[in-house]
Amino acid sequence: EIKERIKFCISLVCGHLKSDFFARSIGWEMGVEPDKLTAIDFRKKLDGRSASDYGVEIRGEKSGLEIVNSAPTKTLYSTNWGHGLFRYNACEFCDDVLGETADITVGDAWLPEYVNDSSGTNIIVVRNPEILKIIENSKDKIHIEEISASKIYQSQASGFRHRREGLSYRLHLKDTKGEWRPKKRTEPSNNLSYKRKKVYEKRTVLSQKSFDSYKTALSLNNFDIFVEDLDPLINELDKITAPSILRKTLSKAKRELYKLMEK
Repeated sequence: EIKERIKFCISLVCGHLKSDFFARSIGWEMGVEPDKLTAIDFRKKLDGRSASDYGVEIRGEKSGLEIVNSAPTKTLYSTNWGHGLFRYNACEFCDDVLGETADITVGDAWLPEYVNDSSGTNIIVVRNPEILKIIENSKDKIHIEEISASKIYQSQASGFRHRREGLSYRLHLKDTKGEWRPKKRTEPSNNLSYKRKKVYEKRTVLSQKSFDSYKTALSLNNFDIFVEDLDPLINELDKITAPSILRKTLSKAKRELYKLMEK
């Protein structure tokens, strides 16, 4: 019955899945308490900026009134995807970036030739001939360019690295500790540089810590505690992945400027 009803499976390119703490922490930083957040748009387009420089728009209740706030993603504390805040542990052992069993996969075209378009550009991977036919018959409505598999990989290179190289090291760590882990097509490996090992180790700790830090901040009703608790770990990770230190300093300055503008 399900097979008859579901005609196509459509997948997004996936970096990782986040807890709803992610949305609530963004709203909290932007002036709406976690239990007062009613809606969020994670991809608010910002005209005149690159596709990667998008914003977030939140809607919620404050002092009995409905408010709508927006801010560039880069100015917010929780939104650096490389930090992996609120990432589920299951995602640490997933190796599927491109929704490999879906009829069609859609994702961001993080490529130099497309990133300057503020409207955004998608990569699409089509595996179903019926969908391919629909797309080919829609060329008067959508702009399509054929690109190579290597370009698709390039557009999501960091995701593949985390779920191939990073996964191999996380499997190795599990085996070293004698802990259960799922069987994967990627084999466990310790054959990574010291730097890459530290990046993956810090990301895992940071992801796990973000849940506890958020709960502590929530119990004390103070978002700054969340920031203060995670800052040392984020600083350690950013030192390893320099020159992102400069980017973090600029982001922190932007966040402070945003807070001043709100006042």
